[in-house]
Amino acid sequence: MTTEETIHDKLSAPFDVGELKFFVVARSKDRSKGKVGSYIDARAVMDRLDEVVGWEAWSTEYEVIDPAMKAVRCTLTVSGVSKTDVGYPNEGKDAD
Repeated sequence: MTTEETIHDKLSAPFDVGELKFFVVARSKDRSKGKVGSYIDARAVMDRLDEVVGWEAWSTEYEVIDPAMKAVRCTLTVSGVSKTDVGYPNEGKDAD
């Protein structure tokens, strides 16, 4: 197994259930049934990166690209390779 495969396997390993956060995605009209989504918070990701590649091998940069919509662009760089994505708050309370 190559080092890259090992790093990929470690970074893509499932997180412990205790690290998952849950939120309601949809509810039935009578609110007796619903669908739930899950996510991990940024701290879990940072801890995983520290463990797998080391704290000195990765970094992030954030830029607010649309203040009205609270849109933020994040660039993650790991061992010299950068990936960028844009995020929006899920709810108004998350925007600040």
